[in-house]
Formats: sequence, structure tokens, C-alpha cells
Amino acid sequence: MKCTKCGCHFCWLCNKKVDSGTFPTHYQWWNLNGCPNMQMNESIAPSKGEVFRSKCLAILQLIFLSVPSLALSILSSILCCFCLDLVGETKVERFENCMSLWGNTLTVLVAIPFAIGAVVLFMGLFPVWCILYSIYATLLALFCPSYMPRRSTLLDGRRGSKGSEGRASDDSLKKSNGLDESEISIDLEMGSNFSPGIG
Repeated sequence: MKCTKCGCHFCWLCNKKVDSGTFPTHYQWWNLNGCPNMQMNESIAPSKGEVFRSKCLAILQLIFLSVPSLALSILSSILCCFCLDLVGETKVERFENCMSLWGNTLTVLVAIPFAIGAVVLFMGLFPVWCILYSIYATLLALFCPSYMPRRSTLLDGRRGSKGSEGRASDDSLKKSNGLDESEISIDLEMGSNFSPGIG
């Protein structure tokens, strides 16, 4: 975010001043003093849970990915020295951007197997859950029939045929319309004897 009055760049999450780069240091995964992994967060006031999860992810990245990211950054700085002008203006900014790029890339590569494993685990456990639930429902119907809803009672209540709910709804409908059963039968007879003529 950039202030329209003074031109200062600041973080909309914690209101701290940040640098004007495309990927400010304030949001990098290795910067625990800032808002790591939250540059793409679009919420104006993030919850404490979101901030806590981003900090935990940054700590895990520092523990497991800092050394590989540092090694890959040094290697890419040596092999691709002619491309470093594209990722920053100063040497420090270029190295920080390389470090952040490799860290985010390794994070995605590490997360892909876990995501695939979670999908496979869900697909494998879902049929097992369906079978167990079917066995549970069958045992419940055999040994505890009072817990199972009676279909006939529900249908009677919906149709209003013989259930108490149906009779109550019919009585309330008659009272709200102000009609008796005799008036309703007279109206039905008149309607059945009426035949419209052709003009």
C-alpha cells in the first residue's frame, strides 16, 4: 500500500513502513519480524489464527528450507549472474529475492506430495467410512427400532390425512378462512353442477 499524501509504502496488515519493491522484505518467509507469507492476504484485518498459521509456516520454512534455499541462491547467483538485474536493483535486494524465490519454490514442491497423499488417503478412507456407517445404521435398525423415524407417520403428517399435525393444519386453515365444513361442501356441490355455456 502507498500513501497518496506522503508516498510512503506501508503494510496494510500491521501499518509498518515497508520498502517499495515488488516483493518487500517485510512479507518474505524468512522475516519473522514482519508479516511473512501474507503479501497475498486480501483481508484488511486478518484474524489471529491467520497470523499464527503464517508465522508457523515461516518457522517451518526456516527450519527445513533455509539451508537448501541459501545454497540454491548462491548457486543461481553464480550461474545466472546476467539475470540478477531482473530480480532487484541492489545486490542485497537481488539476493533476498533469490532466497525468497527458492524458498517458496521448495515449499510448493514439498507440499505437493503431502497434498497428493491427503487426497489418496481421503479416497481410500471414504468407502471404509460408508461401509462402517451402513453397518452402524443396520445394527441400529435391528436392535433399537425406536430411534429410526417411521416413514408412515411422516407421510401422514405431510399429507394431512390422519396425523394430528395434518388435522391441526386443516383446522387452522378452516378457521383462518372463516368457513365451516357445510359451507365447503355446498361450494363443492355448486362447483360440480356448474357448466359454463358457450356465448
